[in-house]
Amino acid sequence: MNRIVVFFCATAFIQLYSSAVHSQQPSKDDYKRAVGFLWQNVNNKKAFNISVRPNWLGDSTGFWFVIRGKEEKTFMKISLPKLKKEPLFDHLRLAGLLRDSLHQEVKANDLPFNTVEYVNKDHIRFITKDKNYELDLKTYQLKGIKTDPPNSFESKSPDGKWIAYAENYNLYVKSVQSGAIRQFSTDGKKNFEYATFYGWSDIMEGESGERPKHFRVNWSGDSKYLQAFICDLRNARKMYLLD
Repeated sequence: MNRIVVFFCATAFIQLYSSAVHSQQPSKDDYKRAVGFLWQNVNNKKAFNISVRPNWLGDSTGFWFVIRGKEEKTFMKISLPKLKKEPLFDHLRLAGLLRDSLHQEVKANDLPFNTVEYVNKDHIRFITKDKNYELDLKTYQLKGIKTDPPNSFESKSPDGKWIAYAENYNLYVKSVQSGAIRQFSTDGKKNFEYATFYGWSDIMEGESGERPKHFRVNWSGDSKYLQAFICDLRNARKMYLLD
């Protein structure tokens, strides 16, 4: 008896909802309101600190993270083992240094970068306005540094001795010192691809459009292990996007 009642209730709801949809078609304003609820339009714009990501310091003495509010973005640090919480750096002093270097207004509560690289306890690096900087946390000297542009289709091991990459849909690792190459997979092929992933926001133009290329592996901290995914698209169906 209970199952019959639930069935009729669900049927009545569907009929009511269907009639409501047919009686009033959504307008452009309805779509605009819906877009306002997309993740990129809500996260740290309407709702703050939904997902705070801790980033371990390279020497394991603590981790840093970013907290946000309507009028602020603050880089914080937790030091171990005392769990001391403090700013990662002096935001006001760094804003002044960047103002002089970039020759434009820089706000201490909204610094123009979202992530940093922890070099050691006295130095951090970051990228802003297509420039690479290193900050001395003791002297507060800021200097520009020259770095090779990162190759998004390679991944260097934490110890800097190995480079992982994909070729012909298979996974390879190359020694930085000797240049020796080791092939880790042999059965990779189109639509059965190693060290890649499927991006939900990927757009393939045209009926036979190519999927955007991706590469991703994860190294263990001691550089002894490598983890990679296989993207199996052999039975994938197409999902069409109407603009």
